[in-house]
Amino acid sequence: MDRYTAALLVIGMYTWCYGQSAVQSPWPKERGLIFTILNRYGWRTKVQLRHLPIYPGYENFSGRVPGVNFSNPNTHFLSIDVDYRTKCIYMYEYHLRSIVVGTGYTKDMNTSNMEFKHMHVGVSRGNIQVAVDWLSHTVYWTDSAFRWIVAAPGQKNKTDMDYYKIIADTHLDKPDGLTLDPLEGYLFWSDNGKHPKIERSDLMGRSRHTIFSKYLESPLTLEVDIFGKRIYWIDSKQESILSTTYNGEDVISIQRIPNSVLFELAIFREVIYISDVRNGNVYTLNKTKGIHLGKQESTTIRIFPETIYGLAVYGDENQPLKDKDYCAEKNCDHLCISTKTGAECVCSEGYKKNETSGKCQGWYWKQLNQDHYDHFIF
Repeated sequence: MDRYTAALLVIGMYTWCYGQSAVQSPWPKERGLIFTILNRYGWRTKVQLRHLPIYPGYENFSGRVPGVNFSNPNTHFLSIDVDYRTKCIYMYEYHLRSIVVGTGYTKDMNTSNMEFKHMHVGVSRGNIQVAVDWLSHTVYWTDSAFRWIVAAPGQKNKTDMDYYKIIADTHLDKPDGLTLDPLEGYLFWSDNGKHPKIERSDLMGRSRHTIFSKYLESPLTLEVDIFGKRIYWIDSKQESILSTTYNGEDVISIQRIPNSVLFELAIFREVIYISDVRNGNVYTLNKTKGIHLGKQESTTIRIFPETIYGLAVYGDENQPLKDKDYCAEKNCDHLCISTKTGAECVCSEGYKKNETSGKCQGWYWKQLNQDHYDHFIF
């Protein structure tokens, strides 16, 4: 990691919007949107991460957008998600094919408190989407080239251990999009193979079934609305954003954006944010059914000459808690997996649970030398 930087940006809301004044509804200080960035115009900048400290569509903004420079210009973060309460962000890094964790995260991007490191090296350069279970602090990702879905513990004291569990690796063609609802214990993913479909399982990959497959052409990024019990996805060939219920019913089209390359989306309340890597824009659209469906709720977000790829909403409202911390009670040896009614402990690949002690014992142990990779990127 190199240094802090900022870019100037102005965002305004349109006439019909959800904007609220600070007096009527005070916003928490730690909030906003996190962007992963690529400078596609060849200018000499090393910014790969920025934080917009507002929720577009609800707030106006004029000022500098904090960012972080990294010393290696080849660093390219794509998908991103955040565990708000632990102040950790998780990203797929394309150049070294790894999952990266950033700890000590704040909206001001104070580099003196932040640390970035690889938590899992060895993903492919296929389509990868990262999703975080904020109840168990477990990180999930798809891998379209390796044809599997993987989970790993995201706790700070375990990210150096390279524990991971394969959640699904059978009957998968090209798993791309991924999202989850830990309150309900659901995992959703899109398969962008010969027969495109969207599937649902529990967070261990059990009770798996297809919830939607009609009219799909190229379903990529997924996102969940845990309050409305709906999932949203990008169909890249249709250049559209669509939605259905958790059961695959009541399918609606939010908007089609012609001549676009839609990459990732994020949701806050009644708006949906979509990145378009063809022109570097982020759109803010209304997702409420009715006359306002698909309407743009703020001016287009663009930070020239940078292209915004990954998006993540940063705030506690999107990550509500249950009545108790089931994973804290269990104190799992390797991974804790959320269920609808609690949680369960799972051992990493290469380990099995001792029936007497409940601890994970290795069938074999493979030590990865993370230092070999760390000096390349940060």
